[in-house]
Amino acid sequence: MSFYNKPKGKEGEPLLEKDIQAWDTYTFNNEELLTSEHLDNEKAIAWGSYMGILLGDFEAIICNYSNKTGRKYFFAYNNFGQPTCFFDVETKEELYDMWSKESKQMTQLHGIEEGHQQTKVFMSPKKKEE
Repeated sequence: MSFYNKPKGKEGEPLLEKDIQAWDTYTFNNEELLTSEHLDNEKAIAWGSYMGILLGDFEAIICNYSNKTGRKYFFAYNNFGQPTCFFDVETKEELYDMWSKESKQMTQLHGIEEGHQQTKVFMSPKKKEE
């Protein structure tokens, strides 16, 4: 069952208890929302209640993924206060160094000279193909 075919009630009608239980079972037993193929392309991923999983389950999925792939990870809060997993770093210092390098690359890419920045240059959360 894919994410788009998740259990749901009839259009325009409230969900019944059995529909909610089916959705809970589907969400708990389905790692399709966070597959290796999806996570391989991410530099960071934030947890939110909208994901339908508990924070502990989210962390377990990330840890299992990282153990399987050997990819480094670091948990911290993002600018919005959401628990976030940052990949390819293991410490806060490594994370700040990575951000500094990416910020310099983005300013060079867009031809922005030091001191002429009117707005902050935001990096894509997607992992750059090299």
